Amino acid sequence: MADRKARAHAAMVAICASMVVDYLDQQDAKMWADALRDILPDCEGCPKTLEPLRIAATGFAHGAGDNRELSLSRLRFTVRNYYRMQAGQRLEAWRDGAGDVT
Repeated sequence: MADRKARAHAAMVAICASMVVDYLDQQDAKMWADALRDILPDCEGCPKTLEPLRIAATGFAHGAGDNRELSLSRLRFTVRNYYRMQAGQRLEAWRDGAGDVT
């Protein structure tokens, strides 16, 4: 079950990122919303770092019309923050590791 949850978390992140970096037409929006609705139950209890992304993805998956546009804006903001945080953490980990080598 943990492996299934890990795959769901990875899929959620990938879907959200793909929606943010590419033009999202109505057909793609529906496809991704459907996929997120399928995946999100397995994302309950996700790691704390993924919680804002899960909440934003849930809003997008269950939004419609103008609410979907607002939810997509929230999702874009959340994905950007997630990747900024990840970049900072990975850079810090690299610096810590580089300090051990020298």
